[in-house]
Amino acid sequence: MGTGHKKNLKEKTMKHFLIIFLIILCPLTIFATQAPVKGKVKSNAESKNLIINITGFKTNQGVARIALVDSKQNYDNDKNLRQKIIPVKDKKAQYIVKNLEFGKYAVKVFHDENSNGKLDTAIFGIPTEAYGFSNNARGKFGAPDYSKVVFEFNTQDQEIFIKVK
Repeated sequence: MGTGHKKNLKEKTMKHFLIIFLIILCPLTIFATQAPVKGKVKSNAESKNLIINITGFKTNQGVARIALVDSKQNYDNDKNLRQKIIPVKDKKAQYIVKNLEFGKYAVKVFHDENSNGKLDTAIFGIPTEAYGFSNNARGKFGAPDYSKVVFEFNTQDQEIFIKVK
């Protein structure tokens, strides 16, 4: 084998290792076990609702697991402000987050087709179930950076749209 071929093989191996490492650490797999973080909830008199619309599901099997976070630190440490498990109907799901304080947030979602509570992966840790993030952000090797998924919630009954892939 030539030096160029060995180098190319080594780069591919390192890429596969990086993909596996990042996917294993991917925060999507622990939605079902995380307790929500307390705070940032208003009384009904000041209620503000965020409407999360999710499309792109290939089947109606299983559930959508949705997590809302309120900071980069909580996003990176999988500390969800709110989370919800919603059935998929007509290949869509909707979660209305009620009584939410205006501010900056990020949403993570995945289609738990077999309802086993985790994002299933194939060889090299590549997800076999659809997933998505606010702003329809995508990461190259794992979850996208918080700066790509964060959005400003500043309007009563504000809607966001996420397409899982």
